[in-house]
Amino acid sequence: ERGQAKTRLICTFLGLGGFAAMGSFASLPDGIVATAIMFPLYAAALTALAYMRPAPTHARRGLAILMDNLAVAYIAYFGGGFAAYAGFLFLTTVGWGLRFGRYYLFLATAVAILGMACNLALSPYWQGEILFGVTIIFGLAANSVNASILLGRIAQGNRELAGKIEEVVQIAGQDQLTKLPNRLYF
Repeated sequence: ERGQAKTRLICTFLGLGGFAAMGSFASLPDGIVATAIMFPLYAAALTALAYMRPAPTHARRGLAILMDNLAVAYIAYFGGGFAAYAGFLFLTTVGWGLRFGRYYLFLATAVAILGMACNLALSPYWQGEILFGVTIIFGLAANSVNASILLGRIAQGNRELAGKIEEVVQIAGQDQLTKLPNRLYF
C-alpha cells in the first residue's frame, strides 16, 4: 500500500499542475477548487496511515478505490479540459489491479464505470459528448479484461517458476545418478 500511496501523491501533484495550467486561462469551477484542497489532504493522510500502520486492510483499500475513482470521475464531470482527467481512471483501475489482484481490478473498474455513467447522465458536458463517454466506459471494461488476462498469465508463470525452483533445490541436494544425498544436503 505504500507504493500505491506514493503513486497517488505523484498523480495528485500532476493533477494539481493541470488545474494550475487551466486556471491560468480561465477561472476554475468551485468544485475543482474544493477538490484541489481536499484530495491532497486525503492523499497525504492515507500515505501517513500506510506508513504508520503498514499492515494492509481491505477497508483501507476499499476506501482508497472508492475515493480515487470518484474524485477522478467528479473532476471529469466538469468537462472541457477537465474531461482529460478521465484518463486517470485507466491508471487507477489497472494500478489497483496490478498491485492487489483481480478483485481490486474489478472493483476499481466498476466504480470508475459507475462514475462515468453518472457523468453521462448528469453532466451537461458529457450529455453533449455521449460517444466520447461511452468510448471511455468500453475502454475501461476492455482494459480491465486485458489486465485480468495478464494477471492470470503472471500467476501461471509464478506457479511454474516456483515449481522449477523446487526442482532445482531438490537436484542441488541429491546426486542424480544414485539418488543419495550429496554434501550440500549435509
